[in-house]
Amino acid sequence: MKYIIKKWLCFFHLFFIFLVLTPIFGCNISFASSEENLTNYISFPSGTTVYSPINKTYYSNFLNLNLTFGAGLGLTPSLNYSIDEESEGTIPLVAKFPSELHVVNMMTGLVALPELSEGPHSITINVLCSLNDYHGANPPRAPFTPTFLGSSDYIATWTHTIYFTIDTAIPEFPSWIVLPLFLVATLSALVLKKRLL
Repeated sequence: MKYIIKKWLCFFHLFFIFLVLTPIFGCNISFASSEENLTNYISFPSGTTVYSPINKTYYSNFLNLNLTFGAGLGLTPSLNYSIDEESEGTIPLVAKFPSELHVVNMMTGLVALPELSEGPHSITINVLCSLNDYHGANPPRAPFTPTFLGSSDYIATWTHTIYFTIDTAIPEFPSWIVLPLFLVATLSALVLKKRLL
């Protein structure tokens, strides 16, 4: 019985140290289920997949716009964004495999967004794809339209809006309390150990 209690005290002490030190050193421990991890992106019909920000609450004023875009062969994409219909910017795209020829060329876009205030926000991503000098037997299907009547240049546009919230009011664990808590836990474990012996 004493052996089991000693093991339990050792486990309790190590678990307490883990719980106290993890937030202090900035480790992000997540116990999310695999189902939650599968929904950490939003895919749109334009070929755009957004990984951040998505429809959730963020606990930081600083976010990155992180997305991928699948550009079909011959398409020239142009993406831009606006935050709360005010702050605007372009999204530079980088091809994952620029020296290879693919039917769909996967591209990534990463933009550091300006500092965001507390509360609800929206980000709108505008996608414009152009298909220049197209001379196929059949014209491209919708949403592609000619730039003007009789033109061999086509364009397609999509607009995607994502809503998210910024909430930085997370109570922080004060660092000055770590040492007293650690001492109390150690003394409690020692007193309990002495009583059992």
